[in-house]
Amino acid sequence: NTDWSSTPLGHPSTWPEALRLQLNICFESAFPIAVWWGPDLIQFYNDGYRPILGATKHPQAFGGPAIATWPDIWPTIGPLVEQVVEQGIAVKGEDMPLVLERNGYPELCHFTFSYSPIRNVAGRIDGMFTAAVETSERVQLERRLAFLLDLADVLRLVNDPLEIAERATAMLGEHLGAGRAGYADVDVRAGTVAVDRDWTDGSMAGLAGEQRPLDSFGPGIIAELKAGRTLCLNDIGADPRSAPYAPGYASIGTRSLIVVPLQKHGRLTAILYLHCGVPRFWTPSDVALAEDVARCIADAIERAHAERQLQSERVRLQAVVDTIPAGLVMMDENGTLLIENDEWRRTWGGNAHVDGAIDYARYQGTWADSGAPVAPDAWPCFVSLKEGAFIKDVVIDIDRFDGSRGTIVVSSAPIRDEGGRVVGAVAVNMDITDLRAAQMALLEAGRRKDEFLAMLAHELRNP
Repeated sequence: NTDWSSTPLGHPSTWPEALRLQLNICFESAFPIAVWWGPDLIQFYNDGYRPILGATKHPQAFGGPAIATWPDIWPTIGPLVEQVVEQGIAVKGEDMPLVLERNGYPELCHFTFSYSPIRNVAGRIDGMFTAAVETSERVQLERRLAFLLDLADVLRLVNDPLEIAERATAMLGEHLGAGRAGYADVDVRAGTVAVDRDWTDGSMAGLAGEQRPLDSFGPGIIAELKAGRTLCLNDIGADPRSAPYAPGYASIGTRSLIVVPLQKHGRLTAILYLHCGVPRFWTPSDVALAEDVARCIADAIERAHAERQLQSERVRLQAVVDTIPAGLVMMDENGTLLIENDEWRRTWGGNAHVDGAIDYARYQGTWADSGAPVAPDAWPCFVSLKEGAFIKDVVIDIDRFDGSRGTIVVSSAPIRDEGGRVVGAVAVNMDITDLRAAQMALLEAGRRKDEFLAMLAHELRNP
């Protein structure tokens, strides 16, 4: 309770009608509202406004002058207040950033608000009406999501595990204003943590190339990391978990940190760290973003390893299929070429494949039995892919890409997943150009033999 009689406002029974009216609106509103009254801008506010004051500014702010409550942000809001109470011009702000000391530490907050003058019956300005809502959580979430999208775009183009970690930690360190950021491999059996590369803002030395014993940072802390719990130390010297091991942290110039553990099969394998050379309060949003980035790095590194393994398997597979004496191609469900061996290229006199799906319209041929052109959607591999059909021993006369002609016999089959869905197709062709030519030569020789015998019989019959 406030003894208003001892204040410049006097007993509430003497308060002007304008103040009483504004206070009725303030206290009965569910929206965060504050009323600042008189030359000293004495503060009144409702329950909805209290969270804005945090843990340290309430209750002394109620009934106290505004400048005494908000000295940390007065250089920013003071000119706005002056515009309202001296010029009578209302102001508003949207997602305005303000660094507040309201919970015992500097905290970046965001507010959407309006300041309006309160006039008496004579039109004189006696105070200011404030409606405000804190938007810090939404703004932080939007920025966090935007950062993660940017990070994903960057990592999508990187395939080297070391470069993935380096780029991601550099982006995170710059975004959060850390002194140093990095990603380190952990060898639990050897009890060591090793840093290949890291990022600094220039205020701290890098740790790249260093290997240190885990226990030098405190067995209790390492136990937390092994259990998969993120470590957040705002002041290493003052935190009972780290204070006994402060020399170990001092040897790398660290006074505050976030360490996110990464596990595989229940074992600690790596950590992401953010260091500062001075004590710092890390917000829950900082910790959440660090955890998100750690997961992004782990996923990207795993993807890079998988792509390298896949590429290695493709190289081995290509080496195998190149030994097959028949032409072979394999494609995915979109028709994108995955495998094409040397014999296929030799048979076709080159390769008509362009980046993306196979363009069947560039493959020209006629059915050997009818001489009709092969339509783009009638090529055996296309039929297997789109209809799931098996095609066996189809003979086609082809126009090779180098301008020559030939004859092939083609077979194709769909590739199905475990559920039976067609996820690709494979085609095999054999170049029978020489065989076909030999057959045609034999047919021609047979025709000429028949003609000769018919002529001979006719001539012998005449005598």
